[in-house]
Amino acid sequence: MTSNFNTPTIVKSRPVLASKNSIILNLNKIRHFHFVKDKNQFKDKINRAVWRGNSNNSKSRKYFISNFQHVELFDIGQHGPKVDKPWYKGFMPIEQQLKYKFIFCIEGADTATNMKWVMNSNSVCVMPKPKYETWFMEGTLISDFHYIEVNDDFSNAEKKISYYLRNENKCLKIIQNANLFVNQFKNQKREKLISILVLDKYFKLSNQL
Repeated sequence: MTSNFNTPTIVKSRPVLASKNSIILNLNKIRHFHFVKDKNQFKDKINRAVWRGNSNNSKSRKYFISNFQHVELFDIGQHGPKVDKPWYKGFMPIEQQLKYKFIFCIEGADTATNMKWVMNSNSVCVMPKPKYETWFMEGTLISDFHYIEVNDDFSNAEKKISYYLRNENKCLKIIQNANLFVNQFKNQKREKLISILVLDKYFKLSNQL
């Protein structure tokens, strides 16, 4: 994760704001661009919001699970590191998480890694407005259109999810919009071509070609 550089520099991620000279490429794509097939229909899913992850690299994650793990509507907890706390829940595989209607996507060291497969699923992505972006262009996502936006301190998360539970059609529309957004990254030939063009422009403008 980077901010401003004195010279143009290739990076995996950057802040949505204050990212001068940060040139994004699709680095570590095996981990970050992992899509899964969701066989579950939204209407058949559990009426709760789920999150599992590592809280070591994010104050936001620690705050969220320690302050909201008691909320009945949420099934949230960390799977690492192991701690003697009520929010330690252990590992939950993606297949199990996809049984929930809502999945929290919370930024860690930079972006939320699970965002890509969540937005490709039949569940709704729930998160604060992204602060970091990668090749996935998180900074272009539209609030309550591609995902349900909640406050940075998650204070309105329960209220917003309760609202969307009562409005299934709005959830289905968000899922449709999210799926369409993800689809643009699935053409591997085009993705490789765009990456080459970005590199070509980078080398030319930096006088390396």
